[in-house]
Amino acid sequence: MNSRFNIDLALVLILSFILILIILFIPIDAIRIILGLPFILFFPGYTLVAALFPGKSGLQSVERLALSIGLSLAIMPLIGLILNCTPWGIRLHPILISLTVFIMAMCTIAFLRRNRLSDDDKYDFGSMLTIRKAGAKEVPATDGMPSLKKKKWMDRLLNIVLALAAVVCICTIVYAIVTPKTGEKFSEFYVLGNEGKAENYPRDVKLGSPILLTIGIVNHEQAETVYTGKVTIDGVNNIALPTITLAPEQNQEQVISFTPTKVGQSQKVEFLLFKNAETEPYLTLHIWVNVRK
Repeated sequence: MNSRFNIDLALVLILSFILILIILFIPIDAIRIILGLPFILFFPGYTLVAALFPGKSGLQSVERLALSIGLSLAIMPLIGLILNCTPWGIRLHPILISLTVFIMAMCTIAFLRRNRLSDDDKYDFGSMLTIRKAGAKEVPATDGMPSLKKKKWMDRLLNIVLALAAVVCICTIVYAIVTPKTGEKFSEFYVLGNEGKAENYPRDVKLGSPILLTIGIVNHEQAETVYTGKVTIDGVNNIALPTITLAPEQNQEQVISFTPTKVGQSQKVEFLLFKNAETEPYLTLHIWVNVRK
């Protein structure tokens, strides 16, 4: 039994176990990312390809590389879907254990299938790093049959396309992991009634009697934001809201008081919120009140 034909499988297993030890005992994000990317994006597909194609024939090195990445991207969602239906859920340790078990199972199958082949037929990992010299003579082209030279040119073009696709895929995923995620930017603006709930707002009030309400603002703009506002009744300015500055994810509630200045039914009380000295209202809320003498 020639062990050099299984160097790639041993290397995959060794790197996988090193990653497990690092995740458990060495909390260094850079090392986790360096080893975690091939563990997720390459090892599952590569071991599956090794189990399906234990011999030299069938796939070239570049095709194995591209297929390994593509299968890895297909295997990960399937494992996540299965874990989502289990009590463990999609968490770090269940994913780590599941992928490790899958990789070990595929390595075992690939090892057993390779050992059934002769040394001349086994897939050799070293062949990925060597460039085979063309020893065949060019055959003249005949009707309906491309020449050997044309076949080689098409094979090289296909290999280049597959390699570029694999590189683009890896770069895209690395960029998505490294780049900070920017969520949706927005602000919360709400008005609470006398009981501190979004209900039981004053409906019938006397002329000259102040109305007390609580307004709340929550900053999800992912940056420090300055808020101003005002209260209008039937389009007429009544009071200005205090200026407040909120840090990201900070919130503030404050009680405001305003007084209707005229008698009338179904007067529209609007609460206008402005952001960072903008002239147009950013958010608006309103209630309806009946004002009597």
